[in-house]
Amino acid sequence: MNLPLLFAASVLPDLDLLLRFLMHRGPTHSFVTITVLMIPFFAVYRKQAIPYYAALLSHIFIGDFFTGGTQLFWPLSQGTFGALNIQVSSLTNSIAELALFALTLPIMYKLGDLQTLWKSHNKNWALIIPLGAILGPLLSLGRGQESALPTLLVIPSLFYAGLFAYSILIELRTGHNKDIEKPPPNNISQHILNLQIKTTITAALRSGRMDCDLDPIRASKIWRHSLFKKFSSVFLRRSRNNEVFHQQLIC
Repeated sequence: MNLPLLFAASVLPDLDLLLRFLMHRGPTHSFVTITVLMIPFFAVYRKQAIPYYAALLSHIFIGDFFTGGTQLFWPLSQGTFGALNIQVSSLTNSIAELALFALTLPIMYKLGDLQTLWKSHNKNWALIIPLGAILGPLLSLGRGQESALPTLLVIPSLFYAGLFAYSILIELRTGHNKDIEKPPPNNISQHILNLQIKTTITAALRSGRMDCDLDPIRASKIWRHSLFKKFSSVFLRRSRNNEVFHQQLIC
């Protein structure tokens, strides 16, 4: 289970805020649409896809279902289904979201989820999606009743925006350092190098091209005890076609 991808999945239904040809809380907020789109993921990842499916459904059943409803069964039905009909900008909704924030934050810290977001991970880029979902209401870029953020929710929104931005910057910085970092000489697999040298030694001894008074058994023993470096140096250079290493052993 990947936490950045879970955060991204939890806000994906609000993609219709960017796609102006779609009605908000329409097709992308449909239980039918989400379930059908998740079928390939269940076929490939099986049980591993369940948390992401739950994250998608949480958006429509925990949030939007109680704040105006959604076209829950689109395209089978164009009707809007919901309960309570709490306004997004109302004090009741703000208090409920603040309570959820206060409840989930210590739980995330206890489980180590917050600490995970403070570290580099190759999936941190996915946090761009929830970060955009937070910045939209903060900057009043949304549509309809979700065009602006209630004042009480500014602090939780700033907290998560800062957390997601920090995680993304960590990943960008780590990736940049990997690109500019020059690999040290010992990055070549020592095991492969040892095999190449042993093969060269044996071939040289058998063909008589090695001017050392060593038999293969003796040479093998010397190599195993790391004493062979005192008697020889190995020079490796790539051939013109970059596929074969030419090896020259000098005693």
